[in-house]
Amino acid sequence: MSSGTVGVEALKHVGCTLPIVFVLVVDPVGVGLVDSLARPGGNVTGFMVYEYSIVELLKQIAPNVTRAAVLRDAAIPSGNAQFATIQALAQSLGVEVSPVSVHDAGEIERGIAIFARVRMAV
Repeated sequence: MSSGTVGVEALKHVGCTLPIVFVLVVDPVGVGLVDSLARPGGNVTGFMVYEYSIVELLKQIAPNVTRAAVLRDAAIPSGNAQFATIQALAQSLGVEVSPVSVHDAGEIERGIAIFARVRMAV
């Protein structure tokens, strides 16, 4: 078992053939630890930090939703991979997502207000 991306990458790098179970990995597909979330392949599997299926839940709760905002801190490097994962899932569900970059409470409020006013191109 390994916590975080660095530890799992190290285990894979040394050619470990034992099962590797990870926790707290942000984007296991994006960093190449597994082939896909549904079918990891190889000897590596585990648990991610974030649950991206929240978009699916949103669509179940509000089937007519066509757009959503994703609050994120653009200064965090893993944020781009996270947004790309959310965007791919949302697109498959017919939902357009818009990144709202925030650093503090004021930016959250302003970002949501702007998102609410602006219609996305369809």
